[in-house]
Amino acid sequence: TFITANSSVLWTVYNSSGNIVYGPSSSINYTINDPNDSLWVELKAISLNGCQDDYDSLMFKTIDNPDTTWSLLSNQGCSPFTPTISSAVSTPGVTHTWKLFDSLGSLVQSVSGLGTIPTYSPFGAINNPSSTNSATFSIWHIVTAGTGCKDSSLLSFIILPTPDADFNIANNICGLDSLSVTNNSISSANPIYQWSAYDYSPGSWIKASSIISDATVTNPTFSFPDLQYPDNDKTYKIKLIVSSADNCLDSIVKDVSLLARPLARFDSINPNCGPISVTLNNTSQTNTPRLFSTYSWSINPSSGATINSTSAINPILNIAAPTSDSIDYTLTLIAVDDQGCSDTTQQLIRVYAKPTAQFTGVSSGVCQPYDLNVINNTSSSGFSSQTSPAGIFSWTISNNGNIVHTSNLTKPNFSLTNTGVIDSTYIIRLIVENDKGCLDTVNQSITIHPDAKAIIKANKTIDCAPFIIANPNVYDSTFITANSSVLWTVYNSS
Repeated sequence: TFITANSSVLWTVYNSSGNIVYGPSSSINYTINDPNDSLWVELKAISLNGCQDDYDSLMFKTIDNPDTTWSLLSNQGCSPFTPTISSAVSTPGVTHTWKLFDSLGSLVQSVSGLGTIPTYSPFGAINNPSSTNSATFSIWHIVTAGTGCKDSSLLSFIILPTPDADFNIANNICGLDSLSVTNNSISSANPIYQWSAYDYSPGSWIKASSIISDATVTNPTFSFPDLQYPDNDKTYKIKLIVSSADNCLDSIVKDVSLLARPLARFDSINPNCGPISVTLNNTSQTNTPRLFSTYSWSINPSSGATINSTSAINPILNIAAPTSDSIDYTLTLIAVDDQGCSDTTQQLIRVYAKPTAQFTGVSSGVCQPYDLNVINNTSSSGFSSQTSPAGIFSWTISNNGNIVHTSNLTKPNFSLTNTGVIDSTYIIRLIVENDKGCLDTVNQSITIHPDAKAIIKANKTIDCAPFIIANPNVYDSTFITANSSVLWTVYNSS
């Protein structure tokens, strides 16, 4: 400032082509916006006293900005997506700063450096927080030269939503059972599902597609094969792959333990004559360490049959004898282990009727001889035909412990005698056997009285007349168990 020489000044700016871009103006205020540009600034001083004016000029230059050239190998991909930088210019003395912004414009990460050229991944894998909608991210590249000059550029990329594969399935399933899954996967519209099943019990993946009802539906049904004691439990791996319309994939694998069903069984009961009473021998088995939790016994038909405790391990079964031929019963056992796996077994039990041995028409306390033809054999029931019983009749007649007669006729043909002087007791036994080999026995005793017994005893039978025939010379033998009384009669020689 020369206040004693100059009255005023004028500023003029010329570009590199000599054209005025600013002024003349009494003040200077101009910005060079372009890098690597130059211009002249001219100052004209006007004389205070009307003397000659003066001029001065000075060149101003801007430094070339650093190169911000760069690109992305791909500007979209499935989550998680790793943006990879390429074509970045590496210049000595120049620093690179990379800033990552989410779709809301919030700074997510800031990284300095250039990494390994020609490609560089400063942020690693980036997740799209949504499984249904795309998300747009931006990278701001700031390049600073050693002169302090800097430049920047901005590129955006899209992270496509990757489905979130998930489903619910039971951890355990019993052999021969089926189960359905609940598909909880989250995805954009029109996803594609692919289900797979593998038998992993050998320790390797063996595909088991046959157990899947439909491998492409949302919620398929899995029908597992039968597995029963003593087979070992198995492990199946259920895999779900979910593909979006953009071909973004997610998968999940869950284990299902296929438990061998228990083996329900009990000792067999042979066909038998009724009535029967038997303690059932439960021999059911299941894989260790599992234990049985419940047993359930039932019998059909229930008429005439009872089980003292239908939930006991070894209950008592009672079945009455049928009245004719036989009845077939079905005995059922359901055994359930502590994992809820069950097995059912059944057995046919045939119970034969038992005949009823009986006869009538026998009187006790009769005189001998007593003809047994008077017996009426009324044995009944327990025969295949009630109108015409077919069976074996075995008669045994004993006296004083000695068998005196046997017969297989419908009724015996025998006479009971008593040649003694005391009552004689006979035991009549009838054993009836039907066509199924079932037996019944009945005993009946008969007392046969002896005939009266007359025996004259005399001390002498010849004597001088008068010969008195009277007691004590003549008397009778006493048979108190045979004779009720005696009558004496004397006859002359005529």
